[in-house]
Amino acid sequence: MDKLFRYEAAWERHEGFRPTLEQARGSMHCQSAKEMCEKLRTMAGSISAWGKESFGNVRSELRALRKRLLELRSNPARVRPSYEEKKVDQRIVELNLREEILWRQRSQVQWLAEGDSNTQFFHQKASLRKRKNRINKLILQDGTVCENAKVLEGAATSFYEQLYKPEETIGIESEDEIKNALFQMFPTKPLGLDGFPAHLFQKHWDICGNEVTAIVLRLLNGEDSLEEINKTFIVLIPKSAFVPGRLITDNIITAYECLHFMKKKKCKNNSHCALKLDMMKAYDRVEWRYLEAIILKLGFAPSILFFKAKVEGASWVRDRVQEYCNASGQKVNLDKSSIFFGKGCPEDRRSEIKVLLDIQNESLNEQYPGLPSDVGKQKNCAFQYLKDRVWKRVQGWMERCLSAGGKEILIKSVAQAIPTYSMACFLLPRELRQHIHALIRKFWWRSKAGERKTAWVAWDAMVMPKYMGGLGFKDIELFNLAMLARQAWRILQSPESLSARVLKAVYFSENDLLNTEFGDRPSQIWRGLHAEWKF
Repeated sequence: MDKLFRYEAAWERHEGFRPTLEQARGSMHCQSAKEMCEKLRTMAGSISAWGKESFGNVRSELRALRKRLLELRSNPARVRPSYEEKKVDQRIVELNLREEILWRQRSQVQWLAEGDSNTQFFHQKASLRKRKNRINKLILQDGTVCENAKVLEGAATSFYEQLYKPEETIGIESEDEIKNALFQMFPTKPLGLDGFPAHLFQKHWDICGNEVTAIVLRLLNGEDSLEEINKTFIVLIPKSAFVPGRLITDNIITAYECLHFMKKKKCKNNSHCALKLDMMKAYDRVEWRYLEAIILKLGFAPSILFFKAKVEGASWVRDRVQEYCNASGQKVNLDKSSIFFGKGCPEDRRSEIKVLLDIQNESLNEQYPGLPSDVGKQKNCAFQYLKDRVWKRVQGWMERCLSAGGKEILIKSVAQAIPTYSMACFLLPRELRQHIHALIRKFWWRSKAGERKTAWVAWDAMVMPKYMGGLGFKDIELFNLAMLARQAWRILQSPESLSARVLKAVYFSENDLLNTEFGDRPSQIWRGLHAEWKF
């Protein structure tokens, strides 16, 4: 198989690249998406040939120059840096910069966020990413595991054809919308089959903008075929969706208080249920200004809905969700959606509601949103995944590649950041906090399985700020309390927020927050807040 073309951002450091790009682009203006794809393939061939001839191999040239610099500096007759030595040194600086750009593009991580820059860590990070992103097998719809490349290709094509069926689209007339959308894309990912990232068009918009805009307008308005540009690589990524301007902890606190109420209440005549919806369409397919108007009109944001466990309530929810789907173009994935009933709901009514909603999965085991849905007395079990995630991050090959400074940044920005989201709403068990501390200490002192290394400095000293002689690592227990204090402060400062109104109605309707009592059988969220101000 021929090596795929990949655009290198480092080429732009060469003074001859821009003229080469303009010459490769040519003067002919494309009239269709097919012509544009053919033009990009021609450009790829010309630029690739130029890269081999003029740009060269950065690493090979670096090795040769470093060897030459060592020879010049080891000359016994050397008195001061010669002209050649200065030129070689300047060239090495330029090549180092080019090499950093090359590895930054390959690693596709937040550059310099994890410590060492152009080192073995980032080289292995890039190589590991390539191995991880390769899809070797898939579980088909019938439950079988398939590794045959041809069958995988057909299964993936069939799945996405079904998922993204043609729907009526809104015509786009503004050229600025197209430019703004392109410039919001991450510059160097994702790459298509042509090998050109968004960075090329962003950097050289002055020479390609009009042509790209004309083609995109034709496609969006149904005047051209999507066949050519729909050819792509498939990469599976985890789902993530956050609405700008809204604190996600408001949703978490409200949802958990409602679930806690349902688990406590056993009255058969006043039982409730929670419907957790899984939407099939992608997050970025939605026109958010239009969707906001729909949500305000219908009175809910589709994700998890609470209503009384009655046939009338279930029928109303079903109709409203269908209205939302018809208006927004989204669809509910019934196989992944689930429903949870309060303890007082009779079995016959549960069955009737599940049939009406066409949802058979009755559970509360999944996460919402990103946190375990059921946090009861067994908090160690509920938050076991935090131990696993921290361990996965700090163990293995990374500790053999990072310098002390790199390990420090990794601990602060990755390992100690993993529990932050959970600690914003819950007081983690003491045993869990101590276990995470132990994992981080072992990573720092390079301890391995069955082997103990000497800890030359007490951990209590290492969590001190740097100006006091420590390394500034977080004390997870104190940080957990600080996060909960921030939540309590927000309740005091923003009493109109949904989470503040829910907590006030349940726990301190007659008093203020700081003078309220612990209450009878409170939720884990309230226990955490109460522990914070008691501390």
